[in-house]
Amino acid sequence: MKTIKRYLPFALPHLPAYLLGFLALVVVDTVQTLIPQLIRRAVDDLAVGSVPPLVWVVLAMCGIAILMGLARFVWRQCIIGVSRKIEAEVRHTLYRHILSLSMDFFHRTKTGEIMAHCTNDLQAVRMALGIGLVGLVDAVYLSLVVLFMMLRMNPLLTLYVLVPLPVLSVITFILGRIIYRRFRELQRMFADITEFVRETVSGVRVIKAFVQEDGVLRAFKGQNDEYSARGVKLGWIDSLFDPLLWAVIGASVTVLLFVGGKYTLAGKISVGQFVAFVSYIEMIAWPMIAMGWIVNIFQRGNASMDRIYKLLEEKPSVVKPEFPKKEHITEGIVEFKNACFAYNGRQVLSGINIVAQRGRILAVVGEVGSGKSTLVKLVPRLYDVDEGSVLVDGVDVREWDLVGLRRGVGFVPQDNFLFADTIRGNISFGNPFANLDDVLWALEMVELKDEVDSFSDGINTIVGERGVSLSGGQKQRVAIARALINSPDVIFADEPTGNLDRKAGFEIMAIFQELNRQGNTIILVTHEDFIARHAKKILELHYGKIKREETVTNRLDAREELKRIEKEE
Repeated sequence: MKTIKRYLPFALPHLPAYLLGFLALVVVDTVQTLIPQLIRRAVDDLAVGSVPPLVWVVLAMCGIAILMGLARFVWRQCIIGVSRKIEAEVRHTLYRHILSLSMDFFHRTKTGEIMAHCTNDLQAVRMALGIGLVGLVDAVYLSLVVLFMMLRMNPLLTLYVLVPLPVLSVITFILGRIIYRRFRELQRMFADITEFVRETVSGVRVIKAFVQEDGVLRAFKGQNDEYSARGVKLGWIDSLFDPLLWAVIGASVTVLLFVGGKYTLAGKISVGQFVAFVSYIEMIAWPMIAMGWIVNIFQRGNASMDRIYKLLEEKPSVVKPEFPKKEHITEGIVEFKNACFAYNGRQVLSGINIVAQRGRILAVVGEVGSGKSTLVKLVPRLYDVDEGSVLVDGVDVREWDLVGLRRGVGFVPQDNFLFADTIRGNISFGNPFANLDDVLWALEMVELKDEVDSFSDGINTIVGERGVSLSGGQKQRVAIARALINSPDVIFADEPTGNLDRKAGFEIMAIFQELNRQGNTIILVTHEDFIARHAKKILELHYGKIKREETVTNRLDAREELKRIEKEE
C-alpha cells in the first residue's frame, strides 16, 4: 500500500487520460466477448441448415473488428503515452532533487547507483504505470465479463471449468515475493557495474599507463558474471510462471472436454454453446497467463519506486535560510571563528581562527589531508561547519542568501573540471546571461584570448570531455575565467598550479596577483612553497589545526619571476 501511494503524486494529474484509456480498454474487452456468441449462433444455425443469418454474423464481426481497432488506438495513446510522460516527470523530479542535495550525499553515494536510478529504475516504473496497468485492468475486467458470459450459458459447467483457478492465487503470491526481492538485488548490482564502467572509462589513461587492462577486465568479468548469475536466477523464477499457468489452463480445458462433451451428447448444451465455451476458455487463458507477467512488472516497478523514493527522501544538509540577512558581498572580508568540521566522524578541521582581508592573498598550505581544500569549501557552503562559524562581510554564511553568496564567490576547483562544451559555454557556465564581451573580458584577464583566437573555431571550440583537447595550462586558465565571469569579490583557488610546470605556475600566479591589485580577496590553497610566497599571509594547517601563521615580508612578484625565467631560457 505504501508503494502504491508513492505512484499517486505522479499518476493523479493524468487521471482524465487514464480514465479515457481504461474506458477504451473496457470497450475492447466487452465487444471481444461478443465474438464467441456470434460463433455460437453461426454454428447452431449451420446445424439446422439456416444459412442467411451468417451474412449478418460476418458483418457484425467486421464491425466489432473495426471498433476494437479504434478503441485499441485510443487506450495505447492515452495509457502508454501517459506512462512516457510520467517517466519524464519522475526523471525531472529526480534530477532536480539530486542537484539540490549537498556534497556529503555525493561522497557516500556511487555515481553508478545514481545512474541506475535514472535509467533502469525509471524504465521499470514506466512499465508498471503503462503496460502493467493495462494488463491488470484488462485481465480483471475480461475475466469478469467472460465468466458472466459462461455463467449465462451454463452455470454448472462454468463451475467445473473454474475449479483449477484458485491455484493461481497461491502461485502469484509465492513467486511474486521472490521476484520483488531478487529484482531489488539485481538493480543494486547493476548500479555497481555502472559505477565500475564509469570509473574505468574515466581512468582509462591510468589503466593503460600501468598496463592493467587484463586486471580490470578480470574484475569486470567477476562482477558481470555475478550479475548474470543473479539475472538467471530471477529468470528461472519468471520461467516458472508460464508452465504453471498453462498447466492450470490445460486442466480447465480437460474438464471442459470431459464434462462439456457429456453435456453436449446429452443435449444439455448445443454444439454452438460448446464451441463458445472453448472460445471463452481460450479467451480467459490470457488473463491467467498475463497474471504472472503483470505481477512480475509490478514487483519490479515497486522495487524501483522504493529505490527512487529512498533517494527522493534524502535531505540536503545545507539549506537556505528562510529570511537571509545579506545577499551581495560588499566588503569581501572572510573570517573563520573557531571553525570545526568533521566528516563521517573524522575530525577534519578544529578551532580555525583566521581573517582574509580585502585586497589580500591568503595562502593555505599543509600536508596532504591537513584540511586545506575543506577549509575553502566552507565559505560558499559546500559544507557547513559543525561548530564555530564562517563569516563573510561580518555575517555568518548560514544566514546569507545561498545564491547571492555563491555568485559573489569565484571558485577554481582542484580538478579543473570542464564540460564537453565550447570554451565560451564553459566560461559562461556560472552566468548564463553573460554576453560575448563578458567572455572576452574573462579570457583577457587570464591572458588566454590570443591563444583562443588562434583556434579554428575560436571561443566556439569544443573542448571535449573534461577539456581533453586543451593543455593543462589552458584548462586551468579556462577554469579561472569561469570563476571570474560573475566579477566576484572573493576568489578561492584550490591547487591552481598543482599540475603545471614552474613557468606555467608563475603565469597563473601573475593572474591572481593582478586580480589582487584590483581589490579581490583571494584564498589560495597550495602545497608549493614558492607559490605561497606570492601571498601576503601564509596559513599552515597540520591535521586540521593551525600550525603556523606567517606574514610574508618579501613577497614574490610573479611577473618578475617570469622575466627571470625567460632570461635563463
